[in-house]
Amino acid sequence: MINKSFALVLCCLNFHCLFAQTDLVPEDLTKKFFETYAQDPALAISDAFKTTKWVDENGDGVLSMISQLEGTIALVGDYLGYELLKEKKVGSRFVMYAYLVYYERQPLRFTLTFYKSGEKWMYFNVKYDDSMDEEVEEAMKVYRSR
Repeated sequence: MINKSFALVLCCLNFHCLFAQTDLVPEDLTKKFFETYAQDPALAISDAFKTTKWVDENGDGVLSMISQLEGTIALVGDYLGYELLKEKKVGSRFVMYAYLVYYERQPLRFTLTFYKSGEKWMYFNVKYDDSMDEEVEEAMKVYRSR
């Protein structure tokens, strides 16, 4: 039988975590994302989509993304860290961050987009790609520097 005091503490902790979650701003959500990502990338992706009722974190799209990411990670080696590349705010309720996520073989770019529809920020989208080098190469072309 569970001790009643222990059960009360658990209930209070759960309530506190739920309450604290609603106050998170995009910077906090991003920090939490990468803390989880360092240990378990699949869980970080799934947790991100728990912030919105519009996406099922166990739905086909999210599971497909996780599967593709796990396949990519198997090819690029050990995780080394991340760095903010760019931030773009559109109004006061929509913000996008681009991060370079470092691996042994090559970096991946993660784009985390947030939207505040009411009182709470949520993930609007999470994307990743490995084509950063193509964009940098294109930006380096002579005709772009005129």
